[in-house]
Amino acid sequence: MTQPAEETNTTDKTQIMLVALVVLAVVASVVMLFSNSAAAMKVAVLAALWAAFLGLFLVAKYRRIATEERARAEEEREKLAAELRAEQAELAAENAISASAQDTELLQDIRAQLGELRQQLEELSGREFGYEPATLTAEASRIRELETATDEALTETIPAVEEPPVEATVEPSDDTSGASRFDTGSFATVKLDTPAAVPTPEPESHGRRRRDENKDSISVAELLANLKKNK
Repeated sequence: MTQPAEETNTTDKTQIMLVALVVLAVVASVVMLFSNSAAAMKVAVLAALWAAFLGLFLVAKYRRIATEERARAEEEREKLAAELRAEQAELAAENAISASAQDTELLQDIRAQLGELRQQLEELSGREFGYEPATLTAEASRIRELETATDEALTETIPAVEEPPVEATVEPSDDTSGASRFDTGSFATVKLDTPAAVPTPEPESHGRRRRDENKDSISVAELLANLKKNK
């Protein structure tokens, strides 16, 4: 309430000074035109000087007021720009919050759908699909690889122990009955796993002519029988 009152008082004083300046300028002009008195001329010159002084004062004052108004307008403009930026930032924050809320709802819907899909897969396959973190799976794989490498290293370092062949020695027993000893060395070794040799028929070199010759020839048994009959 104080600042508007002060501005009103300053405006009133400025207007009064402006009116006085105009009055003095008019009086000085009239005196200088219609009077030939030296005193009147002096009064007119003084009035003109005061009018010029008041004019300079009013110009300086109005310039200062204009500068203040310009600074005030700039300040108001900056204030409005700051308020506008604050409103824009608040609006962007609200939009981000609403977008994050929508994203959260969308993620919840996706998780619910994935849960239903996993449940259906478990019902169809008859097995339970549990969640295993990737780190645990990697550690388990690494442990299995280390165990496999250790077993292979132990297998390579420990040589296979070959048992020496056992030679069975058969001591001869004394036979008091005087019977002949049974010698197993007289028997030849028989290979059971070898197949029996199949006799292959000899190829007939002479063909049909050879068979005719065999028919006409006399065997040895027939010759002996003929000799016995002759005796």
